[in-house]
Amino acid sequence: AVAQQFSQSATAAVGGDLGWLRSEQLSPDLGKVVAQLRPGELSPPIRTGAGYYLMLVLDRRNGRSGSSAEEVMLHLVQVVFPLPPQATEAMRRAALTEAQNTRNTAKNCAEMLKIGKEKGSSQLSSEGHLRANQIAPAVRAIVAGLEVGQPSQPIAQKNGVGVIMVCDKAAPDTTLPSRDEVADRLARQRAETLARRYMRDLRRAAFVDVRV
Repeated sequence: AVAQQFSQSATAAVGGDLGWLRSEQLSPDLGKVVAQLRPGELSPPIRTGAGYYLMLVLDRRNGRSGSSAEEVMLHLVQVVFPLPPQATEAMRRAALTEAQNTRNTAKNCAEMLKIGKEKGSSQLSSEGHLRANQIAPAVRAIVAGLEVGQPSQPIAQKNGVGVIMVCDKAAPDTTLPSRDEVADRLARQRAETLARRYMRDLRRAAFVDVRV
């Protein structure tokens, strides 16, 4: 490889491969150029205080923003036992009892939907997979402490009494580097630093004989 033949960098032995890096880990001179490169694109020569660089972007990958709790994917099912706008206290107690019985009986989402349908609930919903931050804050606070297959306590709503069950939870893909990748990156950075110090010391100790 060209890097192995001509490069004075500490990464020359591995073909100049720097591994996975965040843009802020590069010097400003290099980071500014690399940010404009597409995968497979080679930069023009970049002049820096340490010499000239050629940068080739092999691939890009993006980490997720936001907290992992907000990025969790949730599949929810909800059964609501409706109440009329002017519901009496007896109606509210009856709806609460139905919701509690559904909660005590259902062992999974399919059972909860089936029981709700059998009991005459006109509001059954399977929300599919949603990120936690796409769910209303009040509902998110309720489901945050639920395990998969665990129904919530009966929830008093404007239009009735409901029960929510978490059918599935999927952790976010954080795309963090592995332990080996981090160790390799740190080793290369240390080697690069030592190489720069060595070149600096050579320049300081160099004797130039100029003859005319």
